[in-house]
Amino acid sequence: MRWWSVILLALAPAADVPPHKNAAMQYWLAFELAPRWNTLPKEDRELFDNWDTVPLTKDRVERLKLWQTALKYVHRGAALTDCVWPSDVNFAYDGIGTYTPHLDHATTLTRLACLRARWKFEQGKPDEAFRDLLAVLKLTHHVRHNGGMLPFLRMSSTEPLVWRCVARHVGHADRESITAFLKACDTLPKPTQAAEAIRVEGEHMAAWFATRGLHVGSPLPGEEEYYLDPDDAPLGTLAFFAGLQTEAEAVAEFITATQHAYGRAAECAAVPLEKFQESAAAYAEQFGDKGPAVSPDPIVNTYGKLIAPGVQVRLTELRVAAVREMARAALVARAKGMEPSRPGQDPFTGKPFLVKKTPDGYELRTNPTPLLPKPAVLSIRTAAPSKP
Repeated sequence: MRWWSVILLALAPAADVPPHKNAAMQYWLAFELAPRWNTLPKEDRELFDNWDTVPLTKDRVERLKLWQTALKYVHRGAALTDCVWPSDVNFAYDGIGTYTPHLDHATTLTRLACLRARWKFEQGKPDEAFRDLLAVLKLTHHVRHNGGMLPFLRMSSTEPLVWRCVARHVGHADRESITAFLKACDTLPKPTQAAEAIRVEGEHMAAWFATRGLHVGSPLPGEEEYYLDPDDAPLGTLAFFAGLQTEAEAVAEFITATQHAYGRAAECAAVPLEKFQESAAAYAEQFGDKGPAVSPDPIVNTYGKLIAPGVQVRLTELRVAAVREMARAALVARAKGMEPSRPGQDPFTGKPFLVKKTPDGYELRTNPTPLLPKPAVLSIRTAAPSKP
């Protein structure tokens, strides 16, 4: 085991989550056994890049089997409720520099699970395939939960891989396996919403200032040797630099600005969809270069506008929700033996998804709306499965 994995395993559990109940402990074992994306040979990289279309030759299946133990620990992590990553512990110390390697690993493991699920579907084992997909859906939840904006955005691009895998293999699944999968999906935690991710990141940023004071960009005492260019210049208010304010008072101003910026963004991301564009425009005007001051101190004002998060992540949330609902609608239709007659509900408009027949099934897409210039699309393959 790599030395850094031992350190991360030791750091992962929080005081209120016993190690044996912390899903991150199991996931780190999966990360250790999974392939390293940056060191994959060309043929393996092709396997992961094109997991949904690459021919599964005998040699490639043998390669896939080499990584199956990693998925065992993904399943074990997914079976647990609580998950505390090292980043949850370290954000108060490292802030925007917090190390989050689990984001890359989670994406790689999701691709691996989709690849094996595809193989299982094609082998006539839909129950096993769905179990793999359920496990990585839980993994994406564990990564997003309480993780702030970066994990939210990264997993929002990773989760649709699972639904693409489902959509491509609707024709391989029988009614019983589909029904069981849908019931299991209903037991998964509710997806993290954009407003919640913004709120959590605001808490993290405020905790960074509360823990580190005005030296948020500097190495901790004793850790200078780990920084290529240690900088101990404090980030302070004008009053602090003029000797008219204590460090605690200056820190309080930065925390107030942080809470204000993230609080407004979370409010905007949570408004009813019909009011979102208006709210987003008002938010952009307030925190734009020419907007009103968010603090009387010019340094804090500049900081507050720089760290103001983008609220368009609300649309990212809805795009993922649309793909999720499309896949579910396709499964329900398959289980009921129905034709795709405008199934599901588009979260952007509340209307049924648009349906277009294709040679091997059909395509679902969101309705035209100014909120989404490029529609979300999912291709459903219902053609009879090919023999393994």
